[in-house]
Amino acid sequence: MVSENQVHAKPCDASGWLKPEQVSQWKAEGYTLVSGLLDDQLISTLQNAALEKYPAPDSEAAAKIADFGSSGELLFPRRSRH
Repeated sequence: MVSENQVHAKPCDASGWLKPEQVSQWKAEGYTLVSGLLDDQLISTLQNAALEKYPAPDSEAAAKIADFGSSGELLFPRRSRH
């Protein structure tokens, strides 16, 4: 079953350029998803580098994080200082 809110990435055309509908979506919505843009080895390298710096998702260490890496400056929701 596919949710109506689900978005699927589409590959670029054979020349490596975005398809016209991808460009239109990017212009209209501010994003487009492109499958195959980064190769699997690069993605794996980036994931490993992120895990060296940040706790794994759903880990006990991740659950303890209450800010956005801003040392408490960007807490959400936050009361105004004014």
